[in-house]
Amino acid sequence: MTRRPRHTSRRRSPSRPRSRRPLAWLAALGAVLVALGWLDPARLPQGWDAWWPGSLAEWLPGSTSSGPVPDPAPTPTSRETEPPAPPRSANSLQGRVTHVRDGDTLEVAGVPVRIANLDCAELGTTEGESARLFLQDLVRGQTLACDLEGRRSYDREVGTCALAGEDLGEILIGEGVCARWSG
Repeated sequence: MTRRPRHTSRRRSPSRPRSRRPLAWLAALGAVLVALGWLDPARLPQGWDAWWPGSLAEWLPGSTSSGPVPDPAPTPTSRETEPPAPPRSANSLQGRVTHVRDGDTLEVAGVPVRIANLDCAELGTTEGESARLFLQDLVRGQTLACDLEGRRSYDREVGTCALAGEDLGEILIGEGVCARWSG
């Protein structure tokens, strides 16, 4: 009786060569995530790119660069150029839209807000996805002023929000994207 070895090494099939470019795949994945809006470079911690040594030009073959390219003069960030937000009361919120969850829920300065008196179709339906995309296009990068009612719905504050002085809920109702809440 022949004895089989206890542990046999599993060899990789010749039809599946070992990947030699894992960093290229990670870079491509990161680019796709940024393009889809799932990875926002503005949300990454400051200095996240400090590990990258100098300029890409010095790493390219045939480059005439004799060393790292100096950093350009710093440009003011949007926070430095925007006027300071007015003091926030317990029932108001002002800030940039950071995320749109669905047709009637968005995040303002990271705070989830359920738009009051608005009834939008649920995600998972064609109408719900259309409402989310419409709202996302409408408020992308915009600053909203929200009046909060002091009550919550799940993890969200409930309130009305204005975009350039116009009620966001009324815009969505007027465009036929959502209906007025009748409950």
